[in-house]
Amino acid sequence: YVYKYTNETSSRVPASDWYYTTGGNMVGFKARSVIGGYWMRVLMDDMYKKQPLKEWAPVEDGLSTRWASEVTPDNALPEYPRPLMERTEWQNLNGLWDYGFTASNAATAPKLFDGKILVPFPLESSLSGVKINMPDNNVMWYNRTFTLPESWKDKNIIINFGASDYATTVYVNGKSVATHTGGYASFSADITKNVVFDGENTISVKVDDKTNADSSALGKQRKSGTGNGSIWHTSVSGIWQTVWLEPVNAKHITAVNSTSDIDNNTLTITPAVENAANGDMVKVTVSYEGAAVAEKSVAAGSAATFEISDPHLWSPDSPSLYDVEVSLMSGSDVADNVK
Repeated sequence: YVYKYTNETSSRVPASDWYYTTGGNMVGFKARSVIGGYWMRVLMDDMYKKQPLKEWAPVEDGLSTRWASEVTPDNALPEYPRPLMERTEWQNLNGLWDYGFTASNAATAPKLFDGKILVPFPLESSLSGVKINMPDNNVMWYNRTFTLPESWKDKNIIINFGASDYATTVYVNGKSVATHTGGYASFSADITKNVVFDGENTISVKVDDKTNADSSALGKQRKSGTGNGSIWHTSVSGIWQTVWLEPVNAKHITAVNSTSDIDNNTLTITPAVENAANGDMVKVTVSYEGAAVAEKSVAAGSAATFEISDPHLWSPDSPSLYDVEVSLMSGSDVADNVK
């Protein structure tokens, strides 16, 4: 009879399937078993109805700075995140995301999320609103929606992650668009074919961070790290730098590399360009304190070298910086512009 009952009620959860509420990917206890000769049937039909998520609030515990109290979901790192290649049009995806956990081998996000997490603060931080370690043998999922302006409709849409620790997979409207392994480097993906302009788009991010349970590069991070005089510090899991969208043309700049030679007073700027055609040019302008000091146009994909007379060198006492603006020109049209 037990075998027959088990197979005829496949929608119920077996007695062996249960998780700790403090760290598992499901909430509560689920069972189907016989106790004292009576059937105990814990029905889970209401379990998957959408429940109110835990609202975000900083976890008031541990070290904090005087600026932490000023952080809200509306102002989480609002500035353009990349010090090089700044564009005027972009959309910040920092703010409140849903979060939850599944077993490491799960292919899809949880049906129910645990609450709200403030991106881009890592899971273990106070400002994330969660402040827990990554549960063992679990992966973390982020989820949110976004809409796109109509003015971006003829552009390529790029999603950028400043950093996510450690193994990250990004899904847009259910399709995998990017994978990245590492905790420190930024990564990007063209999601043009995966987005819609007449409604909401859904982005889900799966993160697997085993910290010191495997051989990944982790420095002094430990799940048991607490500081307090120890050389080990709290681990950092998940998204911990800004996530943002930006529209670009099919022809666009993908990187700007610079090499200075102070012995010869030269500066070489090498822009990397995607989908450039014969005849496309790159115009590079070097400025200091708002005034142009050098300008040159070169074929797209080529390097521009400038001789800077009497250069203002950076030092702690005189932290001088030059501004560089790079424009990709297709005939008389500006295909892309970054600073």
